Amino acid sequence: MNVKKTTIILSIVIFILWLANWFVAPFLITDATIRGQFGDQFGFINSLFSGFGLAGVVYSIYLQINENREVNKILIHRDFQKELHQIFHRFENSFKTTGWIPDQKEDRLVSSYWYLVLDCWFVCNKQGDKSLKSLWSDYYIHGAEAMLKIPAFRKNFVLKLEKNIRF
Repeated sequence: MNVKKTTIILSIVIFILWLANWFVAPFLITDATIRGQFGDQFGFINSLFSGFGLAGVVYSIYLQINENREVNKILIHRDFQKELHQIFHRFENSFKTTGWIPDQKEDRLVSSYWYLVLDCWFVCNKQGDKSLKSLWSDYYIHGAEAMLKIPAFRKNFVLKLEKNIRF
């Protein structure tokens, strides 16, 4: 039985027992004083259920925070992939040819690529929470390493480092 059905059935049973109390208790205990004392015995249940309710709220907040982290991770990944595809679409696969030397426009695209990659590295490793580090180590580092094997990309990256351009 799934959780939703179980919750609904349990809620109905509790409601029926609570409703039955209003009709059955007056016939079982006729003296109002004794009935009041009998009801006072169950006062702790109110605080017990309030505690359970508070624990449920705290747990749901915890789950929501974790879900927000995952959504943030997905959004960062999606945005990075979108920008990366836009950059590579402008190259028209020219960088895959042997001995490729970028023209001025392509050199700007190579620079844009490295700015994007290093920005993503910063977000994943320095600015974000620990869950974002896996984005870099599982996905992005492999692409950056592959692009460093292309001489024009490597040259552009090294020149930026030599000029002390801050990323």
